[in-house]
Amino acid sequence: MLEQQILGAAIASREAYDKLEKHLSFKEFSPHVGFWWKALSAYYGRDSKAKAADRAVLLELGSAQITNPKHRDAILDALPESSDGVSVPNVIAAALSLLRSNRAAEFASAAIGGETKKATKLLEEVNDLYGKEDFEEESEVIVASPIEELFAIVGSEKRIPILPAALNTRVGGGVLPGHHLLIFGRTEIGKSAFVINLIAGFIKQKQRVLFIGNEDEINNVKARFVCRITGKTMQEVEADKEAAISVYKQRGAEELLRLVHMQPGTIQEIDKECEAFSPHVLVLDQIRNLGSAEEGMTRRIEANAIAFRSLLSKYSLVGVSVTQASDKSERNSADLPVWLSAGDVDSSRVGLPGTADLMIGIGGSQEMISRGQRALSICKNKLFSGPQSREGMIVSVDLARSLIT
Repeated sequence: MLEQQILGAAIASREAYDKLEKHLSFKEFSPHVGFWWKALSAYYGRDSKAKAADRAVLLELGSAQITNPKHRDAILDALPESSDGVSVPNVIAAALSLLRSNRAAEFASAAIGGETKKATKLLEEVNDLYGKEDFEEESEVIVASPIEELFAIVGSEKRIPILPAALNTRVGGGVLPGHHLLIFGRTEIGKSAFVINLIAGFIKQKQRVLFIGNEDEINNVKARFVCRITGKTMQEVEADKEAAISVYKQRGAEELLRLVHMQPGTIQEIDKECEAFSPHVLVLDQIRNLGSAEEGMTRRIEANAIAFRSLLSKYSLVGVSVTQASDKSERNSADLPVWLSAGDVDSSRVGLPGTADLMIGIGGSQEMISRGQRALSICKNKLFSGPQSREGMIVSVDLARSLIT
C-alpha cells in the first residue's frame, strides 16, 4: 500500500521524515498505519540526531502502546519493513499522491452530503495539491543594496504620503513598498471610510490599487469610492450622474482602482489578481474573513497574515489589511473605547500585529461619534521613530463622502 511505502521510507530516512512531517499527520493514514506514524514521530522526537529509525526498537516501543489485544495483530502487520535506497523526491511525490486522494475523497463526500462550504474549501485544497510538485518553496533571498544606492530606495523622497495628511508626521513622510498597514476597530466605527479615504490618496498619486473585499457588496463599495473621489454625497451623485462619471474617470479612478469581491477568498486567489492587475497597493478588507486550511479563527488569521506579508514582498507592494477590535464595553460596562492598543485586536493579538509595520486603531466615544469624530491610535509604528511616532489624533469623519480630515 502507498501509505506503508511512505511510512517505510520515513523509517529508513530521517531526511524523508523531516520533509513530510509538517504536511502529513497520523490522520492522513489508515488507523493502523497512523498508529506507527505517531510512534515514529515520538521516536525521532526523542533523538534529534537519529538519521533513521531502528525498526526493531520502533516495534518494541510501539507494541508497548497497543492497549486492545484484538487489534494487536493488525497493528503489528501494518508496520512495514524498512526501505532501502530511499529517494526523497519520490517519497514526496507519493505523499502528495496520498494527500490528493484523501482530499478528493473528502470533497466528494462533502459534495454528496450537501456541505457546500466544506466542499468549496476542500476543492481549493485539491486544486492546490495538484499544482504542487514539492512541499517546500524556495526562500526569497534579498541582499541589501550598496550604501551609495540605499537612500534612493528607502529615503524620504521615495515615501508615498498617506491620508489623512497629518499621519505623515507620524510615519516619516509616508509608506514604502513592502510595508503592511493594519487598520482595526469595532464594528461600524468607520474602518471602511478610513480605508476608502486612504485609497483616494493613493489614487491621487497615480498608484494602482487592488481592493479585495469579502464583507460588503462590491458595487456598493465602488459607489462609496465614487462619492469620495468626486467629493459628493450619493444624492448629489445621482442628481448628475454624467458629471460624477466624468470626474471619476478624469481623476483616473476607473483605471487605477480594481475592486474585487471574494467570498471568502484565499491568498492564492489574491496572488492571481496581483499578477493580472500589477498593483502598487494591495488592500484586504477583511483579513479575518479570508479562507485557509488552518482550523480556528486565530490560526487562520495568523497564517494568512504571514502569507499576506509574503505577497507584499513578492510583488513589492504597499499592503493594507483590515480587521476587528474587541469590544471593551461589553467586558467593562463602560463607554465605547476611544484609544486602542495592539492588544485590542480581535482574536490574533500577537501573530497578526507581528506582521504589521504600522497599526492604526480607530475608536471613539458615543459623544465623539455624534460629533462626527474618531480617535486614531498609533498602536505600532516601525516606519518612524520621531517624537510624534506614537501620538494619536482626533479626526473628523464625513461618512457620506468617506472623507477623513
